[in-house]
Amino acid sequence: IGTSSRYISLRITPEMETQLRFLLTQVKLGTQRRHQVWFARKFLFAPERETLICDLVRFICCVFHPSKELLNSDIIPRWAVIGWLLGSCTKKYIEANVKLALFYDWLFFNANVDDVMAIEPAMLLMVNSIPRYMDITQSLLEFLLLLVDNYDLDR
Repeated sequence: IGTSSRYISLRITPEMETQLRFLLTQVKLGTQRRHQVWFARKFLFAPERETLICDLVRFICCVFHPSKELLNSDIIPRWAVIGWLLGSCTKKYIEANVKLALFYDWLFFNANVDDVMAIEPAMLLMVNSIPRYMDITQSLLEFLLLLVDNYDLDR
């Protein structure tokens, strides 16, 4: 059984959640830059706050599941916000933790009980990064293979 979304929501402040939901429901793809800069200045600028990125990624993957209407709109998709957050990491260990936050649900996914929306952002981030940001896709795939090598003991 996965972590309850109530517990994941507790890891970020109500103001952060409100602003993140605004970004994910109101901001059109291509116009997000100023909103991202504002969000980063407000919530992520201090060095010790960079660790919050993992919690934001878990929130986006596990708590915020957009409607079909939102998925078919021109609003910035979850995978793009996660890509931006991943690119915001300045320390390698934070980046590794963000990748683990992104792939965590992959490790325990059970198609009978789990929601595909929890693993969808990672897949779409890799697929949509191929044309312009192949290094992101390569880095994520390498990390995923490393996870399998280190944590799948039955293999």
